[in-house]
Amino acid sequence: MKSVLIELFKKYDIKISDGQIEKLCKLYELVLCWNQNINLTSITEKHDFAVLHLLDSIICLDFFKNVKKVVDIGTGAGFPAFPLAILLPNIEFTLVDSINKKTNFHNLVIKELKLENVKAVNARIEGFAKKNFEMFDVVTARAVAKMPTLLEYAMPLLKINGMFLAYKSQQVEQEIQDSKKALEILGGKFEKDLNFEFENLKRKIILVKKIKNTPKIYPREQNKPRTKPL
Repeated sequence: MKSVLIELFKKYDIKISDGQIEKLCKLYELVLCWNQNINLTSITEKHDFAVLHLLDSIICLDFFKNVKKVVDIGTGAGFPAFPLAILLPNIEFTLVDSINKKTNFHNLVIKELKLENVKAVNARIEGFAKKNFEMFDVVTARAVAKMPTLLEYAMPLLKINGMFLAYKSQQVEQEIQDSKKALEILGGKFEKDLNFEFENLKRKIILVKKIKNTPKIYPREQNKPRTKPL
């Protein structure tokens, strides 16, 4: 894995230390080990993992300048949060997932990789958001839900002028159209799209800016953001 990462980061001009590469390699090993017991990912081949999980997570690295607190919602195996946290040690990352076994995995990674800037929380996002209302500079989400649902999860967590980064495929135009009502209610606006192409993969990251306070009734309980999106 180390040689694969060195080649990839050199190709895309991503500056990374030997210690950070070692941590990414260790992350890969831990994912493979735990993947035997819980379903973390179907992507296990070295090059595919390096591209589809590691490189994909950090492709928008330059965006995180002047950011202090990030929360990754529905983090799953820890992407994009773990790779970002490894490369951005001065930023505080919180990983939120509702599945306890995955949070146990996150805590092991934090311990094994000595990630002092990361903490893992086992919680449903509705409850977490109520306790951490408008506390974060950036919210990230990758392969979690469609945009109207994601916005109801993410916007309550953001400070005014904070940004939500939704990692999406290229075909999201309908999701964006369907999100107009949610944006108006939740206090956000679409800022721009970031489009990336690397190793035959096309990635779009939707940037949503928090422009006004979100009503404190959001996100709604009882899974309503998914079953009855705004």
